[in-house]
Amino acid sequence: MAEGSRGVVRRIGLVEDHESVALGFAAMLADQPDLELVGTAPTVSGLLEQVTDLDLAVLDLRLSDGSSPKSNVEQLRAAGLETLVFTGAENPYLLRSAARAGVLGVVRKSEPAAVVIEAIRVAAAGGQVAS
Repeated sequence: MAEGSRGVVRRIGLVEDHESVALGFAAMLADQPDLELVGTAPTVSGLLEQVTDLDLAVLDLRLSDGSSPKSNVEQLRAAGLETLVFTGAENPYLLRSAARAGVLGVVRKSEPAAVVIEAIRVAAAGGQVAS
């Protein structure tokens, strides 16, 4: 891991199937010297094909490929990656499914950027994120 102005630079991967959200996420992290977005893909398998040397995978809860949150989290964990859910979804079943699969937390897409960035920092360091 490289050193940033806040210490260790955390390597982040994003699984997001909406291009505009992925671009906004990248812009949000661009000014953060301690967080580096190193891979973005619309599916979990797409991200894992690009990169597996990550400190954190940030996962959209509902993807257009029809995959379940539980199977997505399990696939990421099998690759040795911790996961933070980044969602606009309010479906309690999907949220519980992801939580039971072992995510570090959930952060809503409607939160202010500073809240999202801090949640990513905490989760990338292995901490739990309260939502």
